[in-house]
Amino acid sequence: MGCVKIKWFLITFLLCVLCRPRPYLYKSDHQYPGVNGTDLPVAVLYAEIGTKEFNTFHKVLSERAQEGKLVYVLRHFVFEPKNEKMLLSGYGVELAIKSTEYKAVDDTQDENDEVQGFLFGKLKKSHPELQEELGELRKHLLESTNDMTPLKVWELQDLSFQAASRIMTVPKFDSLKLMQDLSQNFPSRARSLTRVAVNQDMRKEIEDTQKRLSESMGIQPGDASLFINGIHVDLDIHNPFRYDPSARSSYQMVIGTTNVPQHVLCMLNSFCKFVHSRLLCSILDILRSEAKILEGLHNLGIRGSSVSKFLHLPSSTTVEDSYALDIRHSSIMWANDIEKDSMYRHWPSSVQELLRATFPGVIRQIRRNFYNLVLFLDPIQEESIELVKLAELFYKHNIPLRFVHSTIAFHSFYLNLSIFSVIYMTCTEICDSDC
Repeated sequence: MGCVKIKWFLITFLLCVLCRPRPYLYKSDHQYPGVNGTDLPVAVLYAEIGTKEFNTFHKVLSERAQEGKLVYVLRHFVFEPKNEKMLLSGYGVELAIKSTEYKAVDDTQDENDEVQGFLFGKLKKSHPELQEELGELRKHLLESTNDMTPLKVWELQDLSFQAASRIMTVPKFDSLKLMQDLSQNFPSRARSLTRVAVNQDMRKEIEDTQKRLSESMGIQPGDASLFINGIHVDLDIHNPFRYDPSARSSYQMVIGTTNVPQHVLCMLNSFCKFVHSRLLCSILDILRSEAKILEGLHNLGIRGSSVSKFLHLPSSTTVEDSYALDIRHSSIMWANDIEKDSMYRHWPSSVQELLRATFPGVIRQIRRNFYNLVLFLDPIQEESIELVKLAELFYKHNIPLRFVHSTIAFHSFYLNLSIFSVIYMTCTEICDSDC
């Protein structure tokens, strides 16, 4: 809107204020501080705060109100509302008019769900003449379902398994919708869940999965975790309720740097659009890395279900039998031997000492070659002297480290000095020891 049009609208607006009758004012109206006379004309401005047009009108009307020429009332109005939803961080968040109770549930748009065994969506299609009666029955069942009476202790024992069984009984396209409803309205749905029979095979599978996740990843029952292709995303750092505008262009970079098939790009595009509105940009780095892996697998001719199998394979850096350095090689000549040297003979040799409580960060003094330090030194570099002094300091203070240094001449474009610390413990040494 140009400046000339704004001025013309402003003049027309002021003329209408002087000519029309005094409008009715509400208690909730935002009235500009000033003279509040019953004989003064009232200017009611409907505008969106923060726009240029609002600033122009507000400046003129506020000046007139301060001069006592009119009563200025502002009513916030959005001319072009956006379809984007507001993201709120919380559990079961909703806006309920005249109700602050947790049991308030919006079920006006959910006509196809199952209520106590009745599929009202199908019933209304089969019996259109009974629309009103079915609506009353559904309302009655919902009110009885929302019973918030306390449950007995024995009724709470299998409530989580009963909720899972309830989700598994519905069609797969409705299971996620039902899980959302149970999660957000769990107190009002708990009474109906107590009547659900638990599948014993499903119970055993859930318990085995919980045990495996607890032992391998430390995920306890009830914890929430996010994994992308097996990569763990820390939800404490990557808050899904934060928004980064730069992510909108970042996900386009992910798509633009790949040469994978169109259907794969469509999936990545859809997921990245979800990420840019929900998660931080750093998660897109994971997607970018996974996209490169997918591109490499596609170039090798790996497609379809085989891609998922290759993504689950461990990388070369996680193979347990690989070593950065084999310290058992004959070229490694140790400067000390914790198991044989006399200065360590008063230390206990049992590996059970590893279980003894000690201060955090302290290496336990055990007469075993558990901890090893290998220094690669270049004699012509002055920094090497400092490392030798550090190793000597460890030796004098009886730090349980077996150390050795190796002489290496580094090329000009490599680092002048490198340090490799290798901690090596073999199962054979532990099994052969006297616990």
